[in-house]
Amino acid sequence: MAPTITAPISGSREPREDLAYVGPIANVRDGIGVQRLLTMIDEQVGSDPTDDPPAYLKLAKLPAPPQYKGKDDADKFEVWLQSLLEYFSTLRLTGKGFDKDRLRLAGNSLGGDAATWFYNTVKSPTREKTHWTFEEAIVGLYRRFIHRDMHLVAEQQFAALKYDSTKGGVAALYEQMRFHTDKMWEKPTDFQMRKKLLETLPINSSKPHYIQGAICPV
Repeated sequence: MAPTITAPISGSREPREDLAYVGPIANVRDGIGVQRLLTMIDEQVGSDPTDDPPAYLKLAKLPAPPQYKGKDDADKFEVWLQSLLEYFSTLRLTGKGFDKDRLRLAGNSLGGDAATWFYNTVKSPTREKTHWTFEEAIVGLYRRFIHRDMHLVAEQQFAALKYDSTKGGVAALYEQMRFHTDKMWEKPTDFQMRKKLLETLPINSSKPHYIQGAICPV
């Protein structure tokens, strides 16, 4: 189970050693965003490896994950993190024993302002916090660059969804609906989802049997 952050770490550790070097959870929105990241990390690389990397890696080089450059977009940040975690998982860089390797490779997967922040804050000889974990660096990046309310953005993007037959049709529309609702404070009911789908489809396609046959019951 992923660790949950609820308050500053107490004891002999100084405040600057708290998770992500930015103190405790600031508000509910911050807490939910951080918890999503910690859950992703725990599920993908939290356990020690149980086998060796795939044999094909001896013949073919695994492509490096794309770079994150500091854009204020929670979706893009999560997609980048997922790619990075899958990269680690494939190489079997999982468990506490490989944390330093994950931290080092995370730095190689950054560009632009994000790379500058990582060097100045995590790697520079004059950094204020000496020891960083991979989790701390990821949460630190998130808090440094992701400022827009992803829940509000999700609601706005959900409301603006439109049907496009050239971009996957009904299935793609429904997939986008589910993607955005996953990040909303108050998720729509099944009835509201079906209503939104029917209202978004062209008039000649808005038939229950068509929707039911394509993706979901009505």
